Amino acid sequence: MIDKKLLEANLIKLLELELLPLDKKVKILQQTAELVQKRLMVRLLNQLNDTEQKEFLDLLDAEGREAEKEEFLARHFPNLEELMDEEIVKVKGDLKESAAT
Repeated sequence: MIDKKLLEANLIKLLELELLPLDKKVKILQQTAELVQKRLMVRLLNQLNDTEQKEFLDLLDAEGREAEKEEFLARHFPNLEELMDEEIVKVKGDLKESAAT
C-alpha cells in the first residue's frame, strides 16, 4: 500500500531544506526526479522478457514515436502510475532516512 502522505509530501520540507538557496533546491529536485526515473526504468525492464526489453529500448531511442511508446507502456504496464508512485515513495523514504542520520 502506498503511503499517500509521503507521496504528497513536499520533498524540500520533508528533508528540512527550506533555508537552502533556490538553485540548490532546484538541483536537489532535479536529481531526485532523475533517480526516480532511473529506478522506475530498471523496475520496468526487470519485468520484461528479452524481446520486450529490446522493443522498449528501441522505442526509447527512437525520435517522434511517442504514441508507440505510450501504447507499449499501457499494454505492458497498465498500473504504470502506481509503479511510479511506489518509486517516488521509496526514494522519498530513503532520502528522509538518510537525512535523519
